[in-house]
Amino acid sequence: MNAIAHAKFFLLLLLTLFAVSFPSMVFAGPVPDGGVCTVNTNCQNYPVSGCWYRGGGPPNIFYCGQPLTASCSVAPTTIKAGQSATWAAQKQGGFGSYTTVYSWTDNSGPGGAFVDIGSTANVTKTYNTGGTFTGKVAVNFGPSQQVSCQVSPNLTVTKLPNGDSCTLDSQCQSGNCKNGNICAAQAMGSLTASKTAGGTYSTSLIIDNIEDERAFLAWDFQNVNGGSCNLSKDGVLSGSPGRDPKKSGVNTGTLNKDTTFEMACTWGSAGTSISQSIEIRVMNRNNNLPCDNNNQCNSTYCDLSAGICKIKPQAPSFTFVGATIPVTYNGNITLTWSSVTNATECHATGDWSGDKAIAGGSDTLGPLISPKTYTLTCTGPAGGSTSHSVTASVTSPACTGYNVTAWGPCSASGSQTAKTYTYIPAGCRGSPTTPIPTQTCTPPSIQCSWAYSSYGSCDPTTSTQTRTATKTPAGCNVDPVAAAVTSKPCTPTCNISYSPWSSCTGTGGNRTRTETSRTPAGCSATAVLEEACIGGYDTVGGTPGHITDPLGGLTITQFVEKALKAFVDLLIPIIVIFYLITGLMFITARGNPEKLKVAKTALLYVTIGAAVVLGAWVLAQMIDATVKAVTQP
Repeated sequence: MNAIAHAKFFLLLLLTLFAVSFPSMVFAGPVPDGGVCTVNTNCQNYPVSGCWYRGGGPPNIFYCGQPLTASCSVAPTTIKAGQSATWAAQKQGGFGSYTTVYSWTDNSGPGGAFVDIGSTANVTKTYNTGGTFTGKVAVNFGPSQQVSCQVSPNLTVTKLPNGDSCTLDSQCQSGNCKNGNICAAQAMGSLTASKTAGGTYSTSLIIDNIEDERAFLAWDFQNVNGGSCNLSKDGVLSGSPGRDPKKSGVNTGTLNKDTTFEMACTWGSAGTSISQSIEIRVMNRNNNLPCDNNNQCNSTYCDLSAGICKIKPQAPSFTFVGATIPVTYNGNITLTWSSVTNATECHATGDWSGDKAIAGGSDTLGPLISPKTYTLTCTGPAGGSTSHSVTASVTSPACTGYNVTAWGPCSASGSQTAKTYTYIPAGCRGSPTTPIPTQTCTPPSIQCSWAYSSYGSCDPTTSTQTRTATKTPAGCNVDPVAAAVTSKPCTPTCNISYSPWSSCTGTGGNRTRTETSRTPAGCSATAVLEEACIGGYDTVGGTPGHITDPLGGLTITQFVEKALKAFVDLLIPIIVIFYLITGLMFITARGNPEKLKVAKTALLYVTIGAAVVLGAWVLAQMIDATVKAVTQP
């Protein structure tokens, strides 16, 4: 028996040592590019940073290879506005057969924001404004390989000096691309006026239309050759002085009111413009002087029937008030207005109506339950009018009670609460301080049934088990048909106490003990007073004694069988896992000879390990069967 156990234990030890050493056989370095690795130092070509997860494969599987990197540049690094520069990127390394995706940006957006400029390795862009520009590129290779690069040094774009060819104003230092082809000095211009042609010109002029004075305009615009200029009068185009308006002038003619003139010139492909304006002030006529229209009169109006300026009469004047504002809910308001001067009629509008007395008066209106606005308008003899308004706010009373329109359902306790209601008095504010109304009612009949708890433990004194009973559902008011059952008979547990076991007699004898007490007293149960035992001798005192079976009744053969079966059950799933890993190594090899060699070696070791495990189990069974055949009669 001992020889069999030792043999099984030795086979099991060999199997365990193989399983522990298997991973190191598969993953030992150095590993070529594309091989499976656990740390950087495993990798043959890149021992510093070559072991990495390339993406797209099983999780937590790392491979040897060159990490993805990128370099970037711009050429040339200095250009003039209107010229082009090429941003270039170059990818190095990366694992797998994927398409490289480039994403270029530069800071040419509003406020220096980065904007997209291309999605190829080399991007050429024309810059029409001066400044310093930074380029960035993001390089994506495969599902999880990405690297970015920022160009250094930056691209410098200088604006064009006067005399250089241009196409846009933004390309020129002066901001003026004259005629869309050459940078030139900024345009300048002035617009002035005088009472006499060739007289003293200024940017401020007042003429007297009574004396029939005229205004003469003169302008001087420079650096706008090739553009177009236009003169406008009070915003209306009044003529074009020509394409080169330098030191030109024009007679404005008779002016009867203040007038604004503007000269505006536009040139270049981008529509660059410059403008100057001047206001000619006209002195109006006083009262009783001849006139043709109101614009000729100073603080007066032109009486066309008489043909002279007249003083405008004053507008109607009066006061208009409302008493007791705010108005109490459902109350009245009294409106009062004074005697009206410079008026021929007064009329009420808004929330009241009708003609009202010029001599003054009052009206009482109501009752009011919401805000109202009252307007009184009085008109004078020359058509002028004056209006005053009074707005009356209304103070609502506090709510004091409820007007119930519907009641809620009747509860089991015989009460119901108002379901829908309004506050009283009508139009009140807030909510009543009293609670929502309730009233008594006759509850509906609801049949009860019993709901029981679980039975408790058996009472040894009464030999019964009890439980509690409650009525359900909550709020039921009709007793259950049957009475509640809250107890049942039971047999209590009988606990027996014994004296210590006696010594075991003989090599295959018995041992005995006596009963000392029962709990509860007198309970019914069978006492165990005798059992079989294995005889022996105490090694210290030499007196007969007994030993306890440490194997729980199992033979040594049975114990070894169970232990070996447990180890085999543990190792078989491990072998399956290694077969799966080996299969993945064949899949990811993709024809690579080095990778296929590693995968084949791993498959061989896994197969040998599986054969050892299964062979050990078969050999153990054969030994066990042989021993049983020899030892059994």
